[in-house]
Amino acid sequence: MKTLVVEKIPAKFWNLVKERNLENVIPQNEYFGDFNKIEAIILRTRINCNKDYIAKFPNLKLIIRAGTGYDNIDVNYMKLKGIAVCNTPEANAQSAFEHTLSLILAVMKQLNYARNNVMDGSWKSGFEYNIEFADLKVLVVGVGRIGTRVASTLQFLGAEVKGIDPYLSDLEKTAKNIDFVDYNKGVKWDNLITYHCPLTEETFHYFNMDTFEMINKKIILINASRGPVVDNTMLEEKLSKDRNIFVVLDVWENEPDYSLDL
Repeated sequence: MKTLVVEKIPAKFWNLVKERNLENVIPQNEYFGDFNKIEAIILRTRINCNKDYIAKFPNLKLIIRAGTGYDNIDVNYMKLKGIAVCNTPEANAQSAFEHTLSLILAVMKQLNYARNNVMDGSWKSGFEYNIEFADLKVLVVGVGRIGTRVASTLQFLGAEVKGIDPYLSDLEKTAKNIDFVDYNKGVKWDNLITYHCPLTEETFHYFNMDTFEMINKKIILINASRGPVVDNTMLEEKLSKDRNIFVVLDVWENEPDYSLDL
């Protein structure tokens, strides 16, 4: 099956291709043949893989997303065309978990504030006491490959952790060794909420005005899932008036949106 890699892929991937003599796997910038011969494509997150995009591959049979989720692929249209779609959910799970942990530590220890204070000479002026893991009540929204790593690590470090994941069976929830709660109750209970859920109709603007209005204390919001899970417009408006929430966004709506001012 002649396979075209249509986005940049780490060198480790190409090393494996070479080791396994997969001569039919070709980067797009090195392919000068007929697109009619392409039966599979490998992409990541930059390409909007829709009806218009795949029109140039009339004999396409397979789309591989090198990563988690399908939100940049029109899965329904591919199904109508008989094109199989698959992903690689373990590909970046460890990296995404480590990145989430670094974001949590950055806001807990106020690294940006500390750097800015040092750079402008204000030193400790206006600097609040850092919180510690034992102070955290963490709500993990989406306890899958990444969320599970986040939850178990934070528990080990001394945080209290609860989870939300409607896609898990009761047996799977028990195996996670954390308490699962209702979303609204969890938001009212926590002081750190971190999102690791897929983008679906149910999770679109999961953190919205109603969620914000339930918060009556200082809280840390982490979004390392998909941008539209958090209503950015609402958040930008609220943050201009209310500094009771610390926000760390790894993703946001309409990327890249350089007008966002949080």
